[in-house]
Amino acid sequence: MKVITVTEAQNRFGNRLIDAQSEPTSITLHGKEKGVLISSTDYQKMKHQAIQSGTSKGFVSGEPTPFNMKNIKRKAKEKKGLNFED
Repeated sequence: MKVITVTEAQNRFGNRLIDAQSEPTSITLHGKEKGVLISSTDYQKMKHQAIQSGTSKGFVSGEPTPFNMKNIKRKAKEKKGLNFED
């Protein structure tokens, strides 16, 4: 994987976008990876694989539970630190 700095990505974005068509490019800031530039084709493949994996896991995880919007909202509020009722 090619590694470049944020500055190089900013200054030569068009060239880096072309490079990403053949291999992913790691973008670093202060020596730490902050992002990866990949081709649209690679991104679509990753999305497809994630959907396939999620679907497969769903089929082997057992029976689905009923959709409970109130419970989903309660859990979301708890994660955000909001403990009040509607």
